[in-house]
Amino acid sequence: MYSAHKLPSGNYRVRVLNYVDINNKRHFKSFTAPTPQEAEDKAKEFEINNEKKINNNPYSELTLKEAYQRYINCKSSILSPSTIVGYKRYLKNYFQDIMPLPLKCLNQEIIQIAVNEMSANHSPKLVRNAYSLLSSVLSMYYPSLKPNIRLPQKISPEYVIPTTADIKRY
Repeated sequence: MYSAHKLPSGNYRVRVLNYVDINNKRHFKSFTAPTPQEAEDKAKEFEINNEKKINNNPYSELTLKEAYQRYINCKSSILSPSTIVGYKRYLKNYFQDIMPLPLKCLNQEIIQIAVNEMSANHSPKLVRNAYSLLSSVLSMYYPSLKPNIRLPQKISPEYVIPTTADIKRY
């Protein structure tokens, strides 16, 4: 799982992904030890402690549907009424397969499958908007989950430029 690399000093180093910032820059935690096994053990200990912090999330038992409802209620006085109505529509109509799941059960694969299923029947813009709301809900109630989801490509509009004959006809 971990790969220790020998440094010029003779020690061994293991790098573990710590977090990804808002600019999608990856930040690593580095562990150095005289032997590869010690460096790997330090990295494992770090991940175990980091996972305990994730599991201490008070919202991890919430279902995704409850998290959506809380998010909408939390934002109801800040956002416009039409935005709230749209959010409720998204809650009611999209990602219904994963709505009953607790937040702690969600992972990148489950979310990607849900996005793929939605992409089969809906426009890329709608899928992007629905995922954007899902992402906002997750960042508020389960910030340790930072899925890297592949969304459908945007459809480029096809413009029809009328010819002079078309313009004269009208």
